Formats: sequence, structure tokens, C-alpha cells
Amino acid sequence: MTIAHVPSWEDLVEVVTSAQSRLWLCSPYVKDRALGKVTDALASADNALTVRVWTRMSPSDWAAGASDYESLYSFLVLMAEAGHKLDFSVSQRLHAKLFAADESLALLTSANLSTGGFERSLELSARLRDTDAFDAMHALETAVGPSLRSIEIAALKTWIDKHLAAVNKARARLDKEGDELAEAQADLDRLLGFGASKRTNVEPTAADLNAFAEWLTQQTGLPGAEVIFERYHNTGGQNLTGHVRQCFAGWMRFLGAESRFVEPLSTELGNMKPNEIFDMDLPELSDAWAEYLDDHATDSNDFYSHPVLRGILPPSLAGTRHGGGGGISTFKRMGPLVARYITEKGM
Repeated sequence: MTIAHVPSWEDLVEVVTSAQSRLWLCSPYVKDRALGKVTDALASADNALTVRVWTRMSPSDWAAGASDYESLYSFLVLMAEAGHKLDFSVSQRLHAKLFAADESLALLTSANLSTGGFERSLELSARLRDTDAFDAMHALETAVGPSLRSIEIAALKTWIDKHLAAVNKARARLDKEGDELAEAQADLDRLLGFGASKRTNVEPTAADLNAFAEWLTQQTGLPGAEVIFERYHNTGGQNLTGHVRQCFAGWMRFLGAESRFVEPLSTELGNMKPNEIFDMDLPELSDAWAEYLDDHATDSNDFYSHPVLRGILPPSLAGTRHGGGGGISTFKRMGPLVARYITEKGM
């Protein structure tokens, strides 16, 4: 029987203490107190378990306090010292939350592995048993499994130690976190195996952006043109010129590698209403963009930085920014305009 209810610490502890061979903790965000609850509940375990931890990792999440990677590292060390076998993996676009014991009990929930998830926030859980639990676990493995990247505990510790100071600094400057955390983002992507592709044939420069901005002055009737131009010159005082630069470079390089999207994007611009923001809804576009940014995650030069771009976009756009994306509206407005620019200039 499936029982829906508001989750509590008792529900989490029930799952943990029920595990006989495998404990599965799947949550995008993990915090110290919740990890402590799991550790305490496992203290009386008679058998060594396989402890599977699936989460996402982001310097932005770390700086914003959404996840606590120092506590996660300590938890993994404690599990290893207790004789449990670890399966620690990361999926950057993970959103599902599931806590399961063997294949007999699962908590399918909206709650993250945090105090907010099990105490403060208004969440909902379904307690699944036997066949229902197995089916939910199998569905999650099928959906998330292909995107998982494993990380060794020692490598996690090295990344934490190297970037802790930068994260602490970024906590006081969340409006600049993309720049502050670019090195941490690049190192994380290398750790996860992203950014291994060769450079594209298109390497935009500051002169290219200036030419694009000049072109925008003649395109005031196109959706997004005035907004991008204002952000480029910072006439509104929002300090989004960096976002304009990173998004312009991202779109120029992507469309240089994936020219099949230039014409459809340019055409889409003509179908949009004046104040409409492009929603990345062309067939195959979102998947192609995500694959591109994964493949080129660590590319940068004096003009652009894909680690910065990664840090200002949300997971829905292959970024890692916590709580939405500071660059999302600039990015979405920019795409069709860059495509039209490429078309008109015969690039």
C-alpha cells in the first residue's frame, strides 16, 4: 500500500534502520543535520551495507548554503570507516528525491536530505513497499543512471580544500558568484569528466560583441534587442554586462558548432511577440545545448569563460546556479538575436 504523508525525521530513520544490505540516499541537496540523523541511525547496524549517495554538486549550491559538502565528505569518511561500501555519484541535473532500504521500502518525496526537507518546509512523501518500492527505484535508476559521474572521496576532499576560501568569499558576493566560483566550477567539471571536447571553430572576441551591439541599435523592433542593448551598456544599472558577454560567446560558439539551429532560431525570432522571451522550445535545441556546454564546460579565454556561464545558468540550461539563474533571461533573449545576426551578416 502507498501511504502519502508529510515527511518527518522518523520516516528517514525508518528507512535507514530497515536497510539490511543497501541504503540509497538520492537528493539534490544534502545538509549536515540530516546526514547526522543517518549516521546516528546506522550506528546500531549489524551488517555492513552498500551506502549509495546520489546528489548534484555545484559551487553555487555550496556558497548559497543549499548543500554542505564539508559535512558530506565527513559523512562519507564515517561510512567507510564503519565498513560500509560506498557508491557516491553525481548528476548535475538531478532533481528527484528518494530514500530507500534494499528493495523493500522507499520514501519517494519532495523533501531534500536537509532540515528544511524533514522539518521546516511543507513537503509530501509517499511510503512505498515491496513491488512499488522496487518499481520506483528501477525507474529512478533508468532515468538518472546514464547521467551519473562517480567521485572518489579523496578527490572530493581535494576539491573542497582547494576552493573553500573562494566559496566563503562568494557567500558575501552572491551577485558576483559566477566570477568568484569560476575556478571551482572548472575543477568540478574536470573532476566529473566534462569539458573534454576540442575547441570550436568560432572564437568570438570583444570586437565581435561590439559589432553585435552596434547591429542591435538598428533592430529595436526585434524581441529582446532593446533589453540586451541596455544590459550591454548597463544603462539600467543592473551590472549585467558580464552576462551579456558570456551569453553572446556561448551562443556564437554553440551556433558555430551546431549551424543547423541558426535558421530555425532566426525564424523563431520573427514569430515572437515584442516582449516575449524565447523558451528554448525548438526540437532538439535544449538537448544539443546541454551536450555542447557539458563538452565545452572548461573552455575559456580572455574574452569569455564557460565556467562562468555554467555558474550563471540554472540546471535546466546545463548550468549549476542555485535557485534559478542570474543569466537565464539574458541567455534566452540572446539566442534568436545571435542567430538573426549570423544570418544577416552571412557568417
